[in-house]
Amino acid sequence: MVKQGTGRKGKMKSAQLGQLERIKKLRHGLEWASMCPDPEVKEVMTNVLGEEMDCEIDGAIYAIRRCGEAAGE
Repeated sequence: MVKQGTGRKGKMKSAQLGQLERIKKLRHGLEWASMCPDPEVKEVMTNVLGEEMDCEIDGAIYAIRRCGEAAGE
């Protein structure tokens, strides 16, 4: 069992993992939306989910970079 750190680094790692879990759930939603028979609804749903995924990915990248900066990398 991997023990997560405590303090700022541990909280950042936990937040990054949370963001990755959300991206995974959004991907499942995107798969579901792709099966929608109505092309207009399908387009709207995939656009919204895609934007949400972009935001989560950007947030995870930002947090990882900040974590690296804090570690002096």
